[in-house]
Amino acid sequence: MRKKVLLTEQVCLDAHRTKPGDTFEAIWDSKIDNFGLRLNTSAAAGEYHGKSFVFYYWHQRKKKSLTIAKFNSKTDMSDIRTTAGNLRGWVLGGLDPAYEWRKDQEQPEREDYTVDYLIDKFLEYNEGNCRESTLDQYKRRLYRNISPHIGKLLLLDVTPAHLREIILNISKRGAKIEANRTHTLIQMIFKFAKRYRNKYNRRLVPADYINPAADLDIKRHKEIARQERLDIDQLIRLYQSVDAVIDDPFVAGLIKMSCLYGNRGGELKRLRDKDIDFNGKRFTLYNRKGDTPLEHPLSETAAAILRNLIQIRNIDPKLKSNPYIFCSLKHKDQHIKRIDRRWAKLIQHCGFEGLTPHDIRTSVASIMNEQGIDLAQISDQMGHSSSKITEERYAFLRSEKRRPFIESHAAKLSSLIEDNAKENTA
Repeated sequence: MRKKVLLTEQVCLDAHRTKPGDTFEAIWDSKIDNFGLRLNTSAAAGEYHGKSFVFYYWHQRKKKSLTIAKFNSKTDMSDIRTTAGNLRGWVLGGLDPAYEWRKDQEQPEREDYTVDYLIDKFLEYNEGNCRESTLDQYKRRLYRNISPHIGKLLLLDVTPAHLREIILNISKRGAKIEANRTHTLIQMIFKFAKRYRNKYNRRLVPADYINPAADLDIKRHKEIARQERLDIDQLIRLYQSVDAVIDDPFVAGLIKMSCLYGNRGGELKRLRDKDIDFNGKRFTLYNRKGDTPLEHPLSETAAAILRNLIQIRNIDPKLKSNPYIFCSLKHKDQHIKRIDRRWAKLIQHCGFEGLTPHDIRTSVASIMNEQGIDLAQISDQMGHSSSKITEERYAFLRSEKRRPFIESHAAKLSSLIEDNAKENTA
């Protein structure tokens, strides 16, 4: 028996998964049959990510479904409910809602579809299907590297030459990794054009549309895995510089907690009051890749940082209602989004050019390893599902453990060679 409730914006915002893994889960509306809110594996209470409105129905003895819209901060529930009611009406009238809905929507003529239109649809589609940080990277590259050059072009007028020029110009600037990422993104959006055409709008491109990004004949630049990490003294220097350089107390607190625990930034950003147990001296983070809880011991230093941030937040009337510890000063009731500008200022001050926030995570793992902490415990701290992943991701941990043996062996071998040389000379 389905549990039904009237879907309102607050109900949808508070909705979260209760079933493990990839099992289908939805909350059904009490007034409109077969209309509900689908919860993806990343759906969490108090967040918009991973939630979408769906409508299920039978037509000609086949079970079908329609995704009405993604749930986000701009969702108008009255429009969503009106659309769901129309879909239900078409079902009762013996019609196929998928066909009637597409016909009912106003679509521009094929000659009006531009690359900018495709970019908007690509971002709209991915809003609930990928991590927030990934979506931010997509937006940055699309609006900086692609849209200014071909955004106004019609989809049918885009040629491989246009796309090659974009990638080669980025390479000429010396941004080789950026060129690789843009190359991949270009292929993704034009592949998406065909998929969007088949699923939502058959007038987007012709059925025999040839993807201009399918074969650009551009060799990708070789990428070398980075192994940048700080030793304990450098990490302490970075930690001590935070308050002097960072003007936002919430960003400063986030970086300090990263230095203490080595967790993913996306997990720390979403820390809320209810996730902290000051009396029990522990706090819980949620792994964004698997939505599993990760419980950590709360040190006195970390507790002092969190208490200070809660006090700052509660004093400010604009931030008091924010459920997150690491509040955004720009976006109401949201957590911190980006720290790029302040991070760049911090590493320049410390002289750690090229260091990324993720390198702090690697540094903490390395320091824990040097202190003799077991690999399984490091794996738990990093939030990996198994120690095997930790070994693969941080291969240097194994090599560092062999260092004493290698140095001892080399010293003995060198001593024997010197002794033999003296004997031969004598």
